[in-house]
Amino acid sequence: MVLLEKIDSERWRIPQHYIKGMRAPSILYATKGMINRMKQANKGLESLIELAFMPGIVKHVVGMPNLRNRYGFPTGAIVAVESKIGVAAPGGVGSGINSGVRLLQTDLNSADIKERIPSLIHRLWNSVPAGVNQQGRYKLSKVDIESIFENGARWAVENGMGREKDLEVTEERGCVDGASAGSDPGLIAAASQSLGALGSAGNFITFFSVKNIYDPAVAHLLSLTPDQICAAVRADAGNVGFQICQNHLNRMQSDENSRVRLFKRELICAPIESESGARFLAGVAAAENFAWATRQIIIHRIRQALSQELGSQTEPINMPQLFDVSENLPRIESYSLNRRAVSLAIYRKGCARAFPAGHLSLAAPYRSIGQPVLIRGGMSDDCYIVVGTDRAFNECFGSIPVESARKFSRFRAGDIVKNPKVSQDLEKAGVYVKFDSSRTLREESSNAFYPTGGIVNLLERCGLIRKIARLQPISIMKG
Repeated sequence: MVLLEKIDSERWRIPQHYIKGMRAPSILYATKGMINRMKQANKGLESLIELAFMPGIVKHVVGMPNLRNRYGFPTGAIVAVESKIGVAAPGGVGSGINSGVRLLQTDLNSADIKERIPSLIHRLWNSVPAGVNQQGRYKLSKVDIESIFENGARWAVENGMGREKDLEVTEERGCVDGASAGSDPGLIAAASQSLGALGSAGNFITFFSVKNIYDPAVAHLLSLTPDQICAAVRADAGNVGFQICQNHLNRMQSDENSRVRLFKRELICAPIESESGARFLAGVAAAENFAWATRQIIIHRIRQALSQELGSQTEPINMPQLFDVSENLPRIESYSLNRRAVSLAIYRKGCARAFPAGHLSLAAPYRSIGQPVLIRGGMSDDCYIVVGTDRAFNECFGSIPVESARKFSRFRAGDIVKNPKVSQDLEKAGVYVKFDSSRTLREESSNAFYPTGGIVNLLERCGLIRKIARLQPISIMKG
């Protein structure tokens, strides 16, 4: 039985002395009911404890309400290690490198779009590849792909698929330095297959209607209004991310000079300043840039489809980007610890960076309010736009979860949730859905998640977020 010390009604501690060799305690944000679920079902607590043994770890391991056991690090975990003495861990990002959500706004309301949704989604289905076996539709040279690895979203913008303003409100402006995918020829093929593709699993294109405004002042700054139509895309680096994760895990496994073994193969790591560690971070940067290029291409297709459906070639629909935030990354960031500035590698699995108002890394439009983030749940569940707080920065390294807690794992939900029930629930909720795989539909159904509103309210009570708006889905496209 895991030893949990109660801090308050929704914060818990696993003390550092619980198991000999732990280098830090763990802090968990959850209700008692969630704790019981974690103990009985998903082994998330045990996975959280394993992370407390990582070399170079600082402060504490953080577990969010969406904590659950996954490949490598658990989803819902945040870990910070000192760059000079810490480790690079492929399991800290998994295969979904730079899974991220990009949110677009329109000047439309529900009445403008309601009757056109099926036709609009059909247009998108024909222009954005979706599903496990679907491939991107771009004929690219090796030079093109290397440029995408290096330049990220800017490559798409410079090739006519976006606007400079998109980059201004994308995390890191859609590109990080130091990218190098390495010499694996398989990555070129993987990139050609994945660029601009939605993929499967938790990826989606969703249209929303803004239903509630909780913070009118911030909503005004974000140009959010009741009944406004917004669109979100979630996509990652696809096969590129999978290959980079596996390639570097295998290399670290065979590198007897620098590898660090923890409890299982997918937690093998290497010092950040070792050759293996540096190569891994360069590979992640390449996959990260690739994912930003893919999301940039997809929003270009969304803008085209909406303009063709409702606008004209001379007057396209106004569809500015509100934000793009990333998850599943090791981000090198500067923090003050014990009154000294330190460089940390922050691993955020199933969580996003959400710096508070005033942080210099924020895009200019958000300096006065904090980073906006979308917290999602099952397909028919409402989503919430929130901003990070000072407390989240101080306690959680500027991080918050991006999804609700699961009742069932993706695998179990695919087995026990009935497809007719999912379709009926979506239809009853007024959500039009188009999908490639009925199993994916079951895995991401609302029956597999706890209600998003409960998780958001918990995070607000803990002081980690400010709630800005509630969005209700009206259509979903899934692989």
